[in-house]
Amino acid sequence: MDRFRGLRAGAFHQVADRRIVDELRIREKEMPNDVALADWVKVVQAEKLEEHGERVAFLKSKHGLDHGYGNLVAHSAAGGGATSRGEDPVAAQYEGAKAPLRPAYDQA
Repeated sequence: MDRFRGLRAGAFHQVADRRIVDELRIREKEMPNDVALADWVKVVQAEKLEEHGERVAFLKSKHGLDHGYGNLVAHSAAGGGATSRGEDPVAAQYEGAKAPLRPAYDQA
């Protein structure tokens, strides 16, 4: 993932797969207030909010997270705290018809 080091938040829209963006944020330890993702997930789960939008709104209003991080935490909380399910997001992005593009990605 070092090829994405230095990518600014505004450039994240260029990455096609949200899972890659999530993984980058976690690996770069960019979580707000130096609080681990697992701890943010516990905060959300303690609130017992049912809807994704409620979770995001709670994190934004009560804890000052921006929408991107609120979304990441809300998805993680809904999945039991796992941001990825053992998948390789890059491999998933280059499956099927996109497989011939993978060598160019690996060389970058």
